[in-house]
Amino acid sequence: MRSAVGLAVVITNYNYAQFVGAAIESALAQESVQVVAVDDGSTDDSADVFRRYIDRIVVVEQPNGGQGAAFNAGFAEVTAPIVVFLDADDLLAPGMTARLTDAFCDPAVAKVQFALTLIDDAANVLPGLMPPDPTRLSRGDLREHLVVAPDDLAWQPTSGNAFRTSVLREMLPMPTAPFRISADYYLSNLSAAHGTVTVLDEVGGSYRIHGANNHFAASTSLSSLRDNIVRTQETNRLLLEHCRKLGLPGADVDPPELRSVTALGHRLISLRLDPSHHPVVGDTRDSLVRAGIEAALWRSHVRINKRLAAAGWFVAMGTVPRRLATRVAQPLVRVAKASR
Repeated sequence: MRSAVGLAVVITNYNYAQFVGAAIESALAQESVQVVAVDDGSTDDSADVFRRYIDRIVVVEQPNGGQGAAFNAGFAEVTAPIVVFLDADDLLAPGMTARLTDAFCDPAVAKVQFALTLIDDAANVLPGLMPPDPTRLSRGDLREHLVVAPDDLAWQPTSGNAFRTSVLREMLPMPTAPFRISADYYLSNLSAAHGTVTVLDEVGGSYRIHGANNHFAASTSLSSLRDNIVRTQETNRLLLEHCRKLGLPGADVDPPELRSVTALGHRLISLRLDPSHHPVVGDTRDSLVRAGIEAALWRSHVRINKRLAAAGWFVAMGTVPRRLATRVAQPLVRVAKASR
């Protein structure tokens, strides 16, 4: 007798014909699995790859709409109680259906994170993990922190997460315009408002690093940083709106008052290095330094030396001459100099 489907794997693809077949194979290797592959308007040979699996997976084809639109389209086909969104260039480790089913046995769990090995374009294992230190991944009941400093929580990229399907039904479809990329950030934050987050002890898949990565880069341009600031503010707006609907304490805070060291640091970097293109109206150097210090010292769960170091970073970033500001920015984000 065929067992009930326990896990859905939604693979989102855009011009990754050389990798998506391996992603599909890793999904089909799971027990009791439903595989949904979304092609987001690819112009390469992805369609030929999908044809090889057409009798074993659900294929959704759509015009290019970005990651959020692909998530929405794939999730609309999901019938299993647990779902993993797998990037087309990544792989899922064997045995994940059983491991994730065990992790979600606790009805309070809304989301599960797991570390990923690093592989190259030929699937050779590289040194290190994503993230480098999995013990730092956020876990537990994070709702109090979520409504105050969501951007300081440690989330995995797309392929390192699993979600309870019933939770995602409260959040999807997501708005597509703000999330052509980084739609996983929307999923991670809003899902954590519904329950606890747990982390698997073992690696759950592979994260591929290659020259064509759509979402991986060793450095961040100021243009990308500004886009991230705008996207973060929109995500936080949607997050707080969602938390208010759920009645979470503290969700009435206004987004500019959020105490996220990371988000405030990115805004200060943008303002210092390229003030004429800074995307947040009303930001000043003094206001961001002051807010950053308050945010750093507020984090009572962090050791005092680290809180003081973060506060000191804001002072330095706000006061050093502009020629030194790029160097000071390095601990928070690797920023390329603005092109003129």
